[in-house]
Formats: sequence, structure tokens, C-alpha cells
Amino acid sequence: MLADAHRDAAEDIEASIATLVASPRASRLIIEGAWGAAFHWIAFGCQTKHGKHQESHARLGAFLRTQGETPTANK
Repeated sequence: MLADAHRDAAEDIEASIATLVASPRASRLIIEGAWGAAFHWIAFGCQTKHGKHQESHARLGAFLRTQGETPTANK
């Protein structure tokens, strides 16, 4: 996925989350959506800053550390 597609995905997820806030049973979906949006923002940032990104969640922290993004990896 290209950087712009990751940005679009993150923005779409965030917009969808906003519509769920009033639903009392949506908390799990909101949390999962927020994590998904964050993953896409991280991929977008890595692609634009480092020219590459990780397409899967597996070993994301290790990948970020190799790119010098330790503060993000530690969150």
C-alpha cells in the first residue's frame, strides 16, 4: 500500500470512529479502530520519512526501532 493509501485509510477509520462515540456498546470497536488508524498513520509516517514501512502488525516495534523510531515503538 502506498503512503497516500495509508493516510486515506487512517482518515476513513477515524471518521468512522467518530460516528460510533454515542453508542454505549461500541467501545471495543472504537478501541480496535483507533489502533487500526494508528497503524496506518505509522505506516504513512515511515513511508514518507524512511521510504519504507511494515505492512503487518507482526514485529512492528522491532521494525520501528531499526528505523530509529524508538519512542513510537515504545508506546
